[in-house]
Amino acid sequence: MARGKTRHQGLEGSFTYRLGHWGAALQGVQLYGNYAYVDARIREAGPNKGHRVPFSSRHKGLLGVSYQQGGLKLGFEGAFQSSQYADNANTAAPSADGSTGRIPGYAVWHLRAGYDFGGALSNLQLNVGVKNLFNRSFYTRSYDDNNKGLYLGQPRTVYVQASVKF
Repeated sequence: MARGKTRHQGLEGSFTYRLGHWGAALQGVQLYGNYAYVDARIREAGPNKGHRVPFSSRHKGLLGVSYQQGGLKLGFEGAFQSSQYADNANTAAPSADGSTGRIPGYAVWHLRAGYDFGGALSNLQLNVGVKNLFNRSFYTRSYDDNNKGLYLGQPRTVYVQASVKF
């Protein structure tokens, strides 16, 4: 869907903090995160000038903790985004067909573990994880004019990965 003239401005940043200098028990532990603030506005003349650009959350981010010792890697993180609108008019109430309305923000948590076996086993890496650990229901909408609707976000998903180098 064409939006015409828009302006996107904001701020983003990230950090990583290694906790190892606080003691031997914290070697390999790090905190990390990122955050983005985006103010995306319609600049084209007309009734929607100044409104927020549809499907653009103002706040998005991630906060996590990880542990790595030798080939073992563990992680726990949360990702979030704030609400957004489904249409140029920034309609608050949702329509029955999902083409308009405010899309609520959400936060989900992920857990992962992995092991890198190194060169002795062709650099085999095994990983397992759970996305949306607490099975939080959240929604998004389609922005395609031909496929309007409200969609359930990714439910709890367990995954297993393996990779080798050859």
